[in-house]
Amino acid sequence: MESTPPTTGAGFLPAQPSLTLEEVYGPGVVFAVRASWRGDSYLSWPQTSIRDAGTGNGLTIAGNCPIVCSRGVLQPRARELISAAGLPWASRILSYSNRDEFEAVLRQLVDEGRTVAFTYRMLPEEVPDLSPKERLS
Repeated sequence: MESTPPTTGAGFLPAQPSLTLEEVYGPGVVFAVRASWRGDSYLSWPQTSIRDAGTGNGLTIAGNCPIVCSRGVLQPRARELISAAGLPWASRILSYSNRDEFEAVLRQLVDEGRTVAFTYRMLPEEVPDLSPKERLS
């Protein structure tokens, strides 16, 4: 008789990412998974809720890499599910609830001189100028 490996509880081997986003992108980089607000991307998801749900994609592989994530995916049940699967939870989450808050998070990151790694193409007018600027003294 075949036995099925346990999926929770004693004897379950926790899954761990081979590499974390921190290891891939290096220190000082912030990971942003949010697709375009305008729907101009190749994704055919016009609903904001679906695009926001996708921001949780990196929560289990972020490591110490800061990740910009919708508050909608940061529910206790989501954390319980990830924990039950033995996966790690991101340690540095920058959350938002709407477009204004998302843009405010990006502006703060720019002001701090941080680099943002986007996984989807964003139109220039959707995000603050993320390019390095020369400062006049």
